[in-house]
Amino acid sequence: MHDGKRRHFIKLAGAGVAAAVWPSFVACRRSGGVSTGAERESLSSGAAIDLQVASSDALQSAKALPIPWMEPADWDAIAFNRTRGNRGAIPESYRDSINGPDGEVAHLGKHLPYIPEIDSAQIPSGMLPLMWGDPSKGHVKHPNASPTDDNPEGHYYNWIRLRKATADEAIELETRFGTWPNNPATSSGRYRAFGGVDRTTNSGKETVYVVQIPPDILPGDTIRVWGHCITHGQYVDFIRQAEAG
Repeated sequence: MHDGKRRHFIKLAGAGVAAAVWPSFVACRRSGGVSTGAERESLSSGAAIDLQVASSDALQSAKALPIPWMEPADWDAIAFNRTRGNRGAIPESYRDSINGPDGEVAHLGKHLPYIPEIDSAQIPSGMLPLMWGDPSKGHVKHPNASPTDDNPEGHYYNWIRLRKATADEAIELETRFGTWPNNPATSSGRYRAFGGVDRTTNSGKETVYVVQIPPDILPGDTIRVWGHCITHGQYVDFIRQAEAG
């Protein structure tokens, strides 16, 4: 696949900044951001593989399982994130948990996104509400925490990337969050609270992450969500944008 035949953009949402960084993808590809063998294997099977973006907090390496552009027919978010986590996308200190008997429900499932049922009037245009750990699937809800002596970074998602799930050219939009539960002006995302409660209620489990939607995503589209929990690493899943009512 030649670089010019398919372009993939990532935009940084916030502070009025929106930069297409295709050259960064090319440079990373040439330096082995995705292993050539893995890319060839994926392309031969018809699945598109994301080129990795160099980032100090992304835990990206050639050993990490490449991320598909589209949702595979046999997609298993638990199995994918466990495998990718064991290859480096999840900190070693958390791997006993994701591989343990309650790994699916209490650890991996806890970090998978879903769209909560929330009054759309509470969400600005061009934004999408996300929560983590869908109770309807039996998953534990994701807590959030401010920095403490035991965990000086806190516990929350500091970036979330949305991309239309397609093999075609698409924009990947990254939303950044400040230290939970604060909403600094420098953040492009906003914390809200589900059900109108204080977002620090229930160990922060009622926190809603309000993220920016790439402009090429339409109602009914499938969206790839790639997020980074500052304590427990990266997680990927696919969700569907609601059909226009």
